[in-house]
Amino acid sequence: MHWIEGSSELTMHQLLARFLRDAEPEFSETALLQKTRVVQTARLVELARVIANNPADAKSLKAFVLYPLTPPACREMGMNISVLDGGWVGAALHNIGRFEEALPWHEDAVEAQKKGDVHGRVDHESLGASLHQVGYCVSSSGRFEEALPWFREAVEATKKGDVHGRVDHASLGGNLHEVGLCFSRLGRFEEALRWFEEAVEAAKKGDLHGRVDHESLGKGLHQVGWCFSRLGRFEEALPWFRDAVEAAKKGDVDGRVDHASLGKSLHNVGACFSSLGRFEEARVSFEDAVAQKAKGDVFGRVDRESVAVSQKRVDDLKKE
Repeated sequence: MHWIEGSSELTMHQLLARFLRDAEPEFSETALLQKTRVVQTARLVELARVIANNPADAKSLKAFVLYPLTPPACREMGMNISVLDGGWVGAALHNIGRFEEALPWHEDAVEAQKKGDVHGRVDHESLGASLHQVGYCVSSSGRFEEALPWFREAVEATKKGDVHGRVDHASLGGNLHEVGLCFSRLGRFEEALRWFEEAVEAAKKGDLHGRVDHESLGKGLHQVGWCFSRLGRFEEALPWFRDAVEAAKKGDVDGRVDHASLGKSLHNVGACFSSLGRFEEARVSFEDAVAQKAKGDVFGRVDRESVAVSQKRVDDLKKE
């Protein structure tokens, strides 16, 4: 069908995958099919890498979702995917919101990494990253209590560093941040506050090369402010949100600015001003939030509902 249609994109439809799984051994194990599966496996991993880095790539996404996307389905098809490549498939799946399908890929990675390399050495940095991904998939499915032990284990693993004992404080900050998020989403803001503050301190130290991801730092600062505001302590929340705005303006380690994230921090600056009765300052902040959110995230995706929320606050203040 690919030849007839003149398509250069070699894909496997889910119906074809099901047929081949149920096919007779003498048919399904022919040399031709085995060669086809090798090509398809390589293409699946290639597409996964693209989507893991840019989930807004519609063309790659369209091709990616035609493949079998769980470890058992791939194994049944004879598609041998390494733990490392499986991590890319899992990352691509959770980037497009398919968390339940992403979960087993990351669970497999955790089990493999706990065994260590051929010399029995465990790279705790990589293990922490995989534990983080498991927790992320679980928490993204709304199971925050269940996600907590995964993130806490990720924190402990990351503190041990890589095979050379080097600690990536940026990764550590990310894991501390996720523990805080779980507590926050469970309404336990006092507990969350401590984890977010630790995450901010870790993020300030940067990665193994000392590079600070100001975008991630900004999100941590934002969450500290969010906890204070949820506890009704708006005066204390305000400087954290303002610091989050300044950090977000500097972008990530590559200098890319996530305007959607920046807009959220500006919105919360406005909310604090409003709660403190400083309405003119609040209006200016909400207007800035609208302008930033309208530019979208690092992939150019605009959350129009979020833009509308900030615009409504502007309109309401103008009426007053």
